[in-house]
Amino acid sequence: MNARAPITRRDLDRLAVPAIVSGIAEPVIALVDTAFVGRLGTADLAAVGIGSSFFLLVVWVLSQTRSAVLAVVARYYG
Repeated sequence: MNARAPITRRDLDRLAVPAIVSGIAEPVIALVDTAFVGRLGTADLAAVGIGSSFFLLVVWVLSQTRSAVLAVVARYYG
């Protein structure tokens, strides 16, 4: 039988805090981009909106890939 140490609050925080910061950072980046470019004009603001959509799509795909790889590695190591 494989005895494991109990999971502590610190272990959970070490995993959760980066995910929380990442989840908060994505919309804040889009908001800051909009705030800066909003003063330039409607065409510029539209371009930032489209660019932000593509950027967040790439971030989402990479995040989901990371989650999938993490699940496979966790299953491999037990």
